[in-house]
Amino acid sequence: MKKIFVFLTALFSLFSVYSQETFGLVNGNYAGVNGVMTNPSSMINSKLYLDINFLTCDIFLHNNYVYVPSGNHSTIEAFKRNPDFPMAAKGKYILDYYTDNYKKNAYVNFRLNGPSAMLVYGNHAFAIHDAIRSVTSIRGIELPTAKFAYEGLYSTPQQNINYSTSNFKIAELTWGEIGFSYAYQFKLKNKDSWSFGLSIRRLWGFDGSYLTGRTANYAVTNDTMLVINKLDAEYGIIGRSNDDVTGFGTSGISKGKGWAFDIGITYTKLKNYAKPTFGSITQACKSKYQDYDYRIGVSIIDLGGINYKVGKTYGLSTNTQDSINIRPFYAITTIDGFNNTLSNSIYHNSIQSFSGDGYKIGLPSALCIQYDYHYRKDWYFNATIIKDFNLYKNHVSRPTILAFTPRYEKRWFECNVPLSLYDYRHPRVGLAFRFMNFSIGTEKLGSFFNFNDLTGADLYFSLRINLLKGKCPTKYKPFEYKPKKKAEDCNCPDKIDTESNRWKHKKK
Repeated sequence: MKKIFVFLTALFSLFSVYSQETFGLVNGNYAGVNGVMTNPSSMINSKLYLDINFLTCDIFLHNNYVYVPSGNHSTIEAFKRNPDFPMAAKGKYILDYYTDNYKKNAYVNFRLNGPSAMLVYGNHAFAIHDAIRSVTSIRGIELPTAKFAYEGLYSTPQQNINYSTSNFKIAELTWGEIGFSYAYQFKLKNKDSWSFGLSIRRLWGFDGSYLTGRTANYAVTNDTMLVINKLDAEYGIIGRSNDDVTGFGTSGISKGKGWAFDIGITYTKLKNYAKPTFGSITQACKSKYQDYDYRIGVSIIDLGGINYKVGKTYGLSTNTQDSINIRPFYAITTIDGFNNTLSNSIYHNSIQSFSGDGYKIGLPSALCIQYDYHYRKDWYFNATIIKDFNLYKNHVSRPTILAFTPRYEKRWFECNVPLSLYDYRHPRVGLAFRFMNFSIGTEKLGSFFNFNDLTGADLYFSLRINLLKGKCPTKYKPFEYKPKKKAEDCNCPDKIDTESNRWKHKKK
């Protein structure tokens, strides 16, 4: 992704995507350390007392504007050695775009979890985890703007027409994180169990930019001329004068730091009466799993942000007509060159748009509610609601997600069928499996076949190793010598070689 105005790059990219929440990984009783992603208090309810994650990856693509028509695609084809994608005239891929009146919203989500671990010790649970994440959100883009972004300013039918748009936001974050989680079962009485969890994460920002547009009125006269009648916007971007548009330049890898928190609470209705185990567990492996009828969890996730001290903010405001020639932007090679050219185009002054140093971008914070019902034996039903909210003026937005996930789980096998609704409009059907310690799944099963229009794809997987509660490993010492016990060493009076015992055997 080119660094010059990363939000414009995202806007002009082919795939605008919505996030997903890996419901096939985080809901089950064998989720282990992965369950921390949605609710840190879920560790207490795990069937595992030890879980070690080697690698977990999650990437999801969904496009609500450009698509490949049904019957002309298959995601499976992309994994072949010589993929055969359908072509239209002039060698271009078969693509179309939706012309509905909905504003174009997007959310790019990539997550890579490295080595991490969870340990449950009685009514306490601990976890350490790390991840590399990248998130881009685009909200409130009008259809004409999206069409210009896809087709360029060459879209003749849209030229010489005034367009107005307002309240659009674009933000991008790429960061690494290391965190610690703790959960505590603070109440266990009769069939009622309550647990609380907290995660603290240190963040290192690799990249982060934002654009906030309050209002804009514009027209395109030809393929190189943009006329702005009214504009009120601001943006923040990272870079120094010698940072080029294709790399990190001399700013270093870490350009900002921050903190993030996850907090959650879970109520569990147990199947049987349980006795408190406070202080009675002497080994982690002796922790007990408590079966349940249902459980309800509430959590707040990704609460925090990253402060970019090396970033700069710029304001763009005008009520007079300004004509901007696009050609000079094609020759720009530095970030400062872009900022100066844009400022000069609006204010006729190359530095007037500069507002200040440093800015903060909030993470995609959300309220998450989970309900898990134990139907019978190995069958479960899960319902999850994820609703975004924000604490910062500049933040990455997250779409609202409603999900219902039937689940069949055993020790070495698990199957999830996530049925979800994104942004209240986009239904999804998924499928996820766990074979022993390897999990793989998708929440967009139709993208792998020809069921409907191809608007994206989704894939996540996880590789872990874990141990069950109540299953302590046996002590095996292959070189230990164990002498046979003598008869005198046992409490067996009839086997001791005494005169009275010999007389008893002779009589028999």
